[in-house]
Amino acid sequence: MIAVLRGKSLAFGAVVILLSATYPRTGVASTPGRAPKWYELTPDRVQPHGERSNALRRVPGSAKAFTLTQINDGSNPPDWFPAEHPPAPRIVAHGLPPSVPACALCHLYSGQGHPESANLAGQPAAYLLRQMVDFRTGSRIDPVRMSAIAKRISGQDDRAAALWFSRLRPTVWFRAVESSRVPRTWITTDHLRLRRANGGWEPLGQRIVEVADNSRLALDRDPHSGFTSYVPPGSIAKGQRLAQTGVGGRSFACTTCHGPRLEGSAEIPRIAGLSAVYVARQLAGFRGKARTGPEAEPMRVVANELTQDDILDLAAYLVSLKP
Repeated sequence: MIAVLRGKSLAFGAVVILLSATYPRTGVASTPGRAPKWYELTPDRVQPHGERSNALRRVPGSAKAFTLTQINDGSNPPDWFPAEHPPAPRIVAHGLPPSVPACALCHLYSGQGHPESANLAGQPAAYLLRQMVDFRTGSRIDPVRMSAIAKRISGQDDRAAALWFSRLRPTVWFRAVESSRVPRTWITTDHLRLRRANGGWEPLGQRIVEVADNSRLALDRDPHSGFTSYVPPGSIAKGQRLAQTGVGGRSFACTTCHGPRLEGSAEIPRIAGLSAVYVARQLAGFRGKARTGPEAEPMRVVANELTQDDILDLAAYLVSLKP
């Protein structure tokens, strides 16, 4: 999103959007820095009654069946469609029990994850490796999970996971819909937003709400069942102008560093097609202490130039793009 002068040459500043994994089943998903509540995925205090954990569950198109207990097993997350991806390395499929969960638990075997985690599919391997190094050194901070994970796994595991996720092909995972209203929802202890069983709608206002298209399949970690991103009317067009022209002449356009299609390269990530809630949460995080160090500084400068409405509009535009 911004370029920085280093000596006499113009070097692209690497954007470092947090790739934090999903949060544990207790606690609150929060972000350092100034952030409205819609950026966060705070579990509802009162949770609807859970489903039976010992019943076999299936997803369309897969011959496999798992119980809910198996689906939530951090050391053996469900691989519903093993023929759709290369053989996964140990760290992706099983993690390092009991302290390090499998990457696929949060990011899925598609690499696309849910709004509470990062979309890693097709991201440059160099970018993914840099983020793990930054988590390990403290230049990036995720006090819930990723900082601890980075300190417990080896550089060999870093490389294996980064190369594997970089080879996955991202698909359209979020469908952006401009609307003045949104389905009534609740948030699980896994920080997943689902429709309320009794239905109904409520005003969207100046926020973005991302809802699983199929609640059961989202709980089953089905890599074929995506999300709808409800964004305010007009926000996508405003976000496009920001992405292509920058903020009032005070920063470069997103396309300057991320490329004309915002697909990224080297240590600069793809930002096209990412979760709007995730992007907004990370932009807010750059204003705080979650991202420091030289690689983060360009984005810290940009984030501090953005208003809350700018962040919303940019996030709405980015999620509307096809990766």
